[in-house]
This record gives sequence, C-alpha cells and structure tokens, in this order.
Amino acid sequence: MKIIAHRGVRTSATENSLPALQAAVAEGMGVECDIRSTGSGRLVLCHDKSLRRVANLNLAVADITDADLGQIRLAGGEPLALAETVIEQILPQTFVNFEFKDSLSIKPLITKLAGTSAPHGLLLSTRRTKDIRLIKGSEFTPGLIGRVGWLTLNKALRLGVNVIIIRGWWFNRFTTTLAKRFGLRVYIYGRSYQAANYAAKEVEGLIVDVVSPKDIARFGVKRDNNQPEQTD
Repeated sequence: MKIIAHRGVRTSATENSLPALQAAVAEGMGVECDIRSTGSGRLVLCHDKSLRRVANLNLAVADITDADLGQIRLAGGEPLALAETVIEQILPQTFVNFEFKDSLSIKPLITKLAGTSAPHGLLLSTRRTKDIRLIKGSEFTPGLIGRVGWLTLNKALRLGVNVIIIRGWWFNRFTTTLAKRFGLRVYIYGRSYQAANYAAKEVEGLIVDVVSPKDIARFGVKRDNNQPEQTD
C-alpha cells in the first residue's frame, strides 16, 4: 500500500510548496498536490481559490500574472510551486497524485505530461464529473484516473475511472472487494494509525496528513510528521 503525503509534508514548509513535496520524497512517501491555472495560463500548486490562507494575500489564483509569480511568497517564504517543476523534479522520484481544482488546468497539464516518465506511478483526480470527461477526452491520458468523493459503482464504471478516492469513514471491506471485482482501485483519505487495517483490506493508497511512528516502521516512512488533519 502506498503512503501518500497530502499536499506534501507540512511540518517545516507550506502545503503544496516544492520543499513540502521534497520532504515527502525524502521520507519515502508519495505526494498529493492541487493544481490550478493562473490568469496567464501557468499551472501552479494551490488548494484554495485565493492565496489568502497560504500567503496572506487577497489575490485569486485565477488573477495571478507572470509578473506576480516572481514576487509571491507563501507563509514559509517559499515561492508558489509550478506544475512543470513537479513533473521535472518530483515525478521521476515518487508516486504523484495531481488533483485538479479547476477545469482550465486539465488539458495544459496533460500536454506537459506527454512524453514524460512516471516510474513510481501517476494519478490524475478530480471531484467533478465534467472534469473526468475532459481527462478521458484528451488525446493522451497518462496514468490512473480517479474520482474524489463517494459515488456508486455503476457511476464509476460509466465514467471510466480506474480509481475511487474516498474518506475513511465511508470505507468498508465490501468497498474494495466489489471495486476489485470490476477492476477499480481504492484510495483513502485517512489517518495513518489505520494504515495496517486498510492494507489488510487491500486499499492501494492512503493519503494522510499525520504519520505515526508505528506506521513509519511498518510502511517504510522515515520519520514522524506531526501535522494537523486537513480537508482534501
């Protein structure tokens, strides 16, 4: 089972920053990061629609210009990370889950991924059904395609996704048994102390904010990152 750092390791770096992702790589973890498109068409890593929470700036990501990119600093002093940097520096080293936070970022990211290698795996995910269709409609569809949030098995099959990504409290053994029967993989947003339980029930990936020392020993993560739980 993959242990995946939700927006990177956030003990000493701001979420979705390059240092946060690099810390996850150093600890033997995969990474989950959020993708948005700026007003100038650049692809940046940011969960929220604005930079208010992560950079104390009243600036919408959709309004960021190329000139802004060189000046913006996140709460920890890091620059706003670019998707192309993740593709060049992180993707060759570990599993990467890009979660699309807007529809405009989908085709440009897939174009950037064309011809790249993802030796440890790649997952493209979104909450929106229309975005799944955009991903599926691309000439080049890299890696796995995942739908975030609860959906029926019939809907998952109709959409053509091969991964379902759900909250831990929605999970039961029946979920993975039925999903695997139809060729679907299950990833969980959960807590690391439940990792052994999820692994026993054939969950393929656990996306976590907090990694406990016990799970470090069991799953090969190198140190504890004692972070608060966040929403996806």
